[in-house]
This record gives sequence, structure tokens and C-alpha cells, in this order.
Amino acid sequence: MHLVLGARGGETYVVRASAGGPLKVLRPFLLPDGRAVVQVVHVGPGLLGGDELRVSVCVEAGAGAVVVSQSATKVLGMRLGQRACHRVTLLVHEGGALEYYPGLVIPFAGAELLQDQEVLVEGGGRVGVLDLWAAGRIA
Repeated sequence: MHLVLGARGGETYVVRASAGGPLKVLRPFLLPDGRAVVQVVHVGPGLLGGDELRVSVCVEAGAGAVVVSQSATKVLGMRLGQRACHRVTLLVHEGGALEYYPGLVIPFAGAELLQDQEVLVEGGGRVGVLDLWAAGRIA
């Protein structure tokens, strides 16, 4: 998934959005302060061995965005030696602001997940990330 948000007239809008596989980007809505809220939906059953999700969010100068996941991400049990990967790149240009809430991650017994997050912020930019984990079925 690749998402670029820009600013015009005090409001944030989607410049470009593309998603494939199990990820979908829903139509954003504006908050009263001009920031855009963008929901990302994972339509699959969860992450399986060999799955690789790549998420890229770019917030241009002066834009403000809140990117949220619609639901929790389950990391399902997989065969020994397999793993799922979730790679996230967040780029916020000068004067931009991003709140990134990818949602709850629930690893199940036998699951292995490599999660890589790269956050790049230019001077005057702001980023907040909240990463939540919970135990899945352990039996």
C-alpha cells in the first residue's frame, strides 16, 4: 500500500493511493481542523507464513493525517521456518503531521512475524505511532 497526502487551502487530501492484495484504502474524511482520517482495511483472514505486507505513507509539507487500521491483524500459526513480514515506511515533510495507528497485532501459537518500521521526519514535522500487541490463542 502506498499513500501520499497533501495540503491545499488548510485541508488535507489524498494525492495518491494504491493498494493491492489484502489491503484496501477507504475514502478519507476530514476532521474539523483540516486533517484527513484514512482507514486501511485488511480483507484477508490474517497473516500467514510467506506473507509480506508493505505500507508506505508520505505526508507532504503542511498536511495532517491520521491513518488507522479498521481491525486487528491476526498473525496465524505457520509451519516451522516460515514467517510473515510487515514493513512500514512513514515519511513526514516539514510542517506535516502524522498519527499512525496500525491497530492491534494478535500473534497466535506457532506464528512468527518480522515487523520493520522506518520513520523519517523533516524539521518541524511531527509523527506519533501507537503499536499494540495482545496474545492470541496460546493452545
